[in-house]
Amino acid sequence: MLVLVLSSCAPPRYLDKVKESHLSQYGGYITLFNNDGIKMTGELIAVSAEKMVLYSLEVGECYEVPTSSVRRYEIIFAAPEKYGWAIPTSAALTLSHGFFAILTMPINLLTTTIVSISANQSTRLTHNDLTLNELKMYARFPQGIPEGVELDEIKQFSE
Repeated sequence: MLVLVLSSCAPPRYLDKVKESHLSQYGGYITLFNNDGIKMTGELIAVSAEKMVLYSLEVGECYEVPTSSVRRYEIIFAAPEKYGWAIPTSAALTLSHGFFAILTMPINLLTTTIVSISANQSTRLTHNDLTLNELKMYARFPQGIPEGVELDEIKQFSE
C-alpha cells in the first residue's frame, strides 16, 4: 500500500496549490472517456452544451470533443498536498514508543496512509460530482472561448 501511495501519478506542474487555485489563469487537468472507451487528457479550456475544448499537453494543441460523446470525466483542479513523507516518518517516530510500538505502529501507519490517500483525492472531482454546467468553472475560459480567439492561438502554460 505504501508503494501505491508514494508512486501515485503526479499532477501537471501548472496546477496551483489548493489555497491559490481560485486565482489560477489555467484550467484544471481533465481525463475523459468517450462512448468508445477512448481516454483523452489535457487542460480544460472551455465547456459548452455542445462541446468540450481540451489542450493536449502531449501534442501541444487544442482539440474539441462533442459532449454527447463523453461518457465520464475526472478533473484535478489543484495540486494536492503531499503527505507521503509522513508514512515512513510516522513509522520511525513510533519506534520511540518502545514495547508499545507493537500496538501503535500499525495504527500510525494506517492513519498516515489514509491521510495521504485522502489528500491526494481531495482535489479530484468526477462526473458524479459535477454536471457539465458546473464543470465550466474549472475551465481556462469558464464563459466560453472569447470572440476572436482561435484554438491554434491558445498556448500551454509557461513557467
